[in-house]
Amino acid sequence: KMASATFYFEEILDNDGQEEPLLTETVDEKPNCIEWIAKQLATSNDDAGPGFGQCSVDSMDDKLYVFGGCDRNGTKMSDAIRCYNTVTSSWTNDMPVSGIAPSPRFGHSSVTYGNNIIIFGGQGLQPGDENNPCCFNDIFSFDTTKIEWTLVSDSAEDTDRNPKPCPRHSH
Repeated sequence: KMASATFYFEEILDNDGQEEPLLTETVDEKPNCIEWIAKQLATSNDDAGPGFGQCSVDSMDDKLYVFGGCDRNGTKMSDAIRCYNTVTSSWTNDMPVSGIAPSPRFGHSSVTYGNNIIIFGGQGLQPGDENNPCCFNDIFSFDTTKIEWTLVSDSAEDTDRNPKPCPRHSH
């Protein structure tokens, strides 16, 4: 089944280039139409979480999930997952999530697979040494029905039998 729409987030900053956006919009792209529709999603940008390096995916249940992100300086990173309901036009920010969640990061990639969101890579801080930035090559799965994270593969060394992609971000 194909997704019925694609959502793009856009932030419009004030003239001074201030960090806080004045407006968060999305463009609803219908696959079989040439029409693009811009909609304001939230009256407060706090509803949508950090504004840089987030990764979002559409699911088949009329929800848009957004994970991670950071402020524009790359100093305050998030490990939160937020959900935008496209039917009610409302955000859910503090979902009670279980399991092993990814560390705070931005610039990761994600895809949907069934009821799961698969997260790969990204940039964050070195575990145990929060003064050093690093890239990840770990893989996590978020089950949207159970609201639960699972570590699929950590950043361990790869082997000839099981090669892994190099750590990366913004891919």
